[in-house]
Amino acid sequence: MKRVLVIFLLLFPGLVAQAQQCNDAILTSAPDDNYFTNDDGTVTELETGLTWTRCALGQHWNGRHCDGKALRMNWQQAGEYIRQHDLTRWRIPKLAELASIVERRCKSPRINQVLFPDTPRGSFWTKNQKRSEKDRFYLLDFDREGVRVADKNELHFVRLVSGRE
Repeated sequence: MKRVLVIFLLLFPGLVAQAQQCNDAILTSAPDDNYFTNDDGTVTELETGLTWTRCALGQHWNGRHCDGKALRMNWQQAGEYIRQHDLTRWRIPKLAELASIVERRCKSPRINQVLFPDTPRGSFWTKNQKRSEKDRFYLLDFDREGVRVADKNELHFVRLVSGRE
């Protein structure tokens, strides 16, 4: 049986979830004590006053972690989801805001998993449009790619924020 499992893992390495890796020699960029943990599945960044959903859209906070599967959606679907679910207090964050929750000492995903557990590896929409290209928006990838631009019809994850704009 062990032999079958080893062969399976060698043939399909992408099917096995890899654990987040953090370099403890690098100073943390998003420490727990920079945030206030609310009882409603959100955290508030103390310095900025921004409040973040702990889960990506499609997931639900169960009191300890995020249940369900994060949804990949295009730009228009993200806006419709916010309206349909009466999330009018919330919005898609600006690139600089989303970058503020990146944990630079970690990878796969590059986020504080105590505050934002079960964050999917991949790109998240930001509110920032590429200049002179109204159909393209900036993304922030919590896995490996960093910042890039995508067509608004591509499918990506969404994390919501509320507070100053």
